[in-house]
Amino acid sequence: MSDDGSAPSRLARLLFGGAIVALVGGNFRDMEGAVEYAEANDVPMADVLVPFASGMATVGAVGVVLWRLPTLAAGAVATFLAGTTPTMHDFWNADDEGERERQRLHFLKNVGLFAAALAFVGHARSSDDGGGGGDADGSDDDAGGALDEAGDALADAEVDLDLTDDADGAESVTAD
Repeated sequence: MSDDGSAPSRLARLLFGGAIVALVGGNFRDMEGAVEYAEANDVPMADVLVPFASGMATVGAVGVVLWRLPTLAAGAVATFLAGTTPTMHDFWNADDEGERERQRLHFLKNVGLFAAALAFVGHARSSDDGGGGGDADGSDDDAGGALDEAGDALADAEVDLDLTDDADGAESVTAD
């Protein structure tokens, strides 16, 4: 497969997609443990959502690497990260300082990956003449258009995080 110059660099796509597949691969190797961890974080229907979200992220990552349906593919990864990052890596709720730091690092790693996914969505949309689906064949399909609208809404969303110290001196984060 050859790039026509409109796709982001192969190396960037390979590194991004490889990182996502490697991170999500642990869920497939130990799905029962991944589901239990999600249940411990109060994820509803974890037995359904964990395999679904893991598959969605994997398929999305492969789509980004191959630059096939790139808006949909990168949007799938962005959706996975937007849903899992604040739920599974809620460092502000960790009681142990070591666990808080570990979860904060995972949270920030995922924020960086989320930013990259949004950049890929933006690149896919801008490389298409009409700003639509940005698919590899230049077509603008309905799924890409719907994802574009969801991506716009997500990009326009504002979240205010307030860091406060409670009476015990522990930090807490609240989102408005």
